[in-house]
Amino acid sequence: MEEHEIVAALAENRLHEEVDAIEQTGALHGIHQVLFSRALGLGIPRAELVRRIDDATFQVARSSMLDINELKLMNRKTLEGYDPKLARDVYRAQIHVMIDACAEAAANAG
Repeated sequence: MEEHEIVAALAENRLHEEVDAIEQTGALHGIHQVLFSRALGLGIPRAELVRRIDDATFQVARSSMLDINELKLMNRKTLEGYDPKLARDVYRAQIHVMIDACAEAAANAG
């Protein structure tokens, strides 16, 4: 997805469903990057955003019985090689919390 498509889907409250339909972690990574920048641009403090992302990652690690510290050490390519489904689950969970954070920030600003 291009940045303008991501922003439009976010504004139209359909990004959650679109993210769930994406199977390629590379595409999810691109959405992740756009949303991280967007969230910071909406005034969400970096520390708060990182905490939310870490919490989402912890939940995925916990449900997969993987040590959170082990998961945090893996980059996207390593995680894909280890378990492609887990990689998608991590990206989706992180993206979903950023979507929610952006929606909250927009509602508070508006």
